[in-house]
Parts: sequence; C-alpha cells; structure tokens
Amino acid sequence: MRPFSGVLLVCIALLAGGAVSAQGTDEATDEAREAFQQGIDAFGEGRFEEAREAFSRANEISPSWKILYNIGQCEAALKKYGLALTHFEQYLSEGGDGIASDRRDEVLAEVERLRKMVGSLEVAAPDGAVVLVDGVERGTAPLPGRIRVAASVVHELVVRLGDRVLLERTVMAGGGENLKYEVTADSGADADGGEAAGGEPETDGGSSGVRTGGWVALGLGAALLAGGGVTGGVALKKNGDLVDSCDGGVCDRNKAGEIDSRDAMAMTTNVLLGVGAAAVVAGVLMLTVFDSDESADGGDASVGPTAGPGFAGVTAEWRF
Repeated sequence: MRPFSGVLLVCIALLAGGAVSAQGTDEATDEAREAFQQGIDAFGEGRFEEAREAFSRANEISPSWKILYNIGQCEAALKKYGLALTHFEQYLSEGGDGIASDRRDEVLAEVERLRKMVGSLEVAAPDGAVVLVDGVERGTAPLPGRIRVAASVVHELVVRLGDRVLLERTVMAGGGENLKYEVTADSGADADGGEAAGGEPETDGGSSGVRTGGWVALGLGAALLAGGGVTGGVALKKNGDLVDSCDGGVCDRNKAGEIDSRDAMAMTTNVLLGVGAAAVVAGVLMLTVFDSDESADGGDASVGPTAGPGFAGVTAEWRF
C-alpha cells in the first residue's frame, strides 16, 4: 500500500506545536508531548508499530482528532487496512470543518481506496465476550457493528468469555465481503486449539451469479458469431466483386476505396468471430467448471472474453 508518507511529515510538523494541548496537569501534557515526539521519530525511522503505540498513547493522555490521522498512517503502513480505514473515517468525522480542503480530499481518496481492500467480520456472541483479531482486542459483545479487516489476508479470530475460549479459528474475507459468526455460551475450542463448535460463517453464495453470467456470455457470444457471419458474407461478396472487376488480381487505383471497405469488413469479421467464440467458451466454463459448490464457498470467479490487436481469447479470474 502507498502511505501518505510526505503528507504525514507535514501533519507532524503542524501537530508538534499544539496537537497535544493541555487538558489536565502540566505533567500529563508533557507526557503526551513526549509520546507524540516518540511517534514522530519512530515513524521517520520506519518503526511503524512502535510509532502507532506512541501516537495511541499520546491520544489516550490528551485526545485530539488530529492524532487519529497519524495512527491511521501507521496502520496503513503496517497493512492493517481495516484499522486504518476506521481511524481515517473517525478523523474525517471528528475533524469536520477543521480539516483543510486539500487534506480532506486526500484522505477521502485514501478512504475510498481502502474500502476496496477491506472486508469485515460480524460476530454475535454472549454479552461480555471479548473479540480479538490477530491478538488485538476489537470490542466486547454486543459489538456495535462489523469489525473491519484487511481483505484477502488470513486473520486469527478469537472470542473469549472470561477464561473460556468460545471460538478460535483463522478467517479470510474478500474485498467488500462480510463474514458472519454466531457464537453461543456453549461453544468452545478443544484442548488442542481446534476450531470451536458453532460460529460458522454466513456468506452470500455466488453460484447463482456465476450461472446468470454464463447464460449472458452464451447469449452475447451467439449474437457476436451471428454478426460475424453477416459481416463475413459482405466481405466475401466485396472480394468476389473485386476479383471479377480486376484484371489478373491487379486493381486500378480507383478501386482503392472498395479494397479498403473489403479489408475493414474482413477485420470486423475476425474480431466478431474471435470474441464471439471466446464468449461462448466463457459461458460454458461458467455454467460447468465454476458453477459448483467449491466456487460458491471458495471465492468469486469471473470468466470473460478478451480481445486485442491480433488475438481473442478467454480470461478467468479467481478471487480468494
């Protein structure tokens, strides 16, 4: 991911003098300023985890919406995109009109980009149960909303109630995907740390979408092939006329327009037939190979025709 490294340095320079304002004793203010400076130094040296801890500590001592930006930057650098997105959105919400327009535009663009790189976990658990993701506490049940996590990355989800582990498993959500887990007080991991009972993810199946796409691809392919047949007939007719009117296959200059028209029709025919055939193959694949239980459970599959100068074919993409 591309963090706002240069922008962060500007933000740091602006914050150093007043982001950690006095909201208590001078001792607390000095402690917050010291933690903030430690965050600046650590970030500049690429120690992003240490920088995040320092900025978070400064914000706990003397809260400021400006520091949320710095925390989000550290999390983005650490590829903790779910946490980064949460802090950037909180920064925009709490900063309001206090954020300069150019900075707001930059953060909004980053938020939009991060949303495509983030999935979510929706955990229903007994009241008081603590939910951890990758060892970081993300809330206590009942949770106020979904937990954002970096998409297409394996995460460790743990739900604890007192000393009991109700759920412990690895999870992975795709971009924009929400995985649902329901954990009861009777759930629990076995002695070997295996998966807990219950808590099965609920996701929307993708087989119906793949099936629909397959029929659409077949229909499109048939239409393109039919169009290629028509243009091919026209091209053959034009070529026959040229053969009849040109002596020994050598045409006069006044036939240049007819020759160009014939060649254009031939090229159009090649493209229509190539892409049409590719679409038909794509449709067949989507209705057979990808329209399976594994496709619905394992990820989103997309198959489609592709064409370019001198080629036509099929592309298949599998998103886990």
